[in-house]
Amino acid sequence: MIVDASGFIKVIKLGKVEKLREPKTTRLIFYELGNVLWKESKIFKRFSPAEAQAMLKDWILWIGCNFDIYEPDWHATLGIALNTGLSYYDASYLWLAKKVNEPIVTADKDLKKYWKAVDFKRL
Repeated sequence: MIVDASGFIKVIKLGKVEKLREPKTTRLIFYELGNVLWKESKIFKRFSPAEAQAMLKDWILWIGCNFDIYEPDWHATLGIALNTGLSYYDASYLWLAKKVNEPIVTADKDLKKYWKAVDFKRL
């Protein structure tokens, strides 16, 4: 299954991260997760900067040990983004889902419109 940043955050909140089977993602997940932590710390003040740094360190280590991480085909990803209107980030996950023909674990409603998504209740 393909996991995007929103899906990763959701399975953590649900306490179901161990349910991810043979998870795959693109390198862009690290940028997205970093941005989530930046926003939660800097804008919403939900975490201290030290807590955000610690979470990112843990997430990078966990993803690195448990996920297959793909380098997207940058040009194909741009084509998908331009054709669908998805963000470049979301298009990278759609590119990977199409490449390996697996469902996406995502909370992103726009991404769900273009590919089969995993139901969090069944995860």
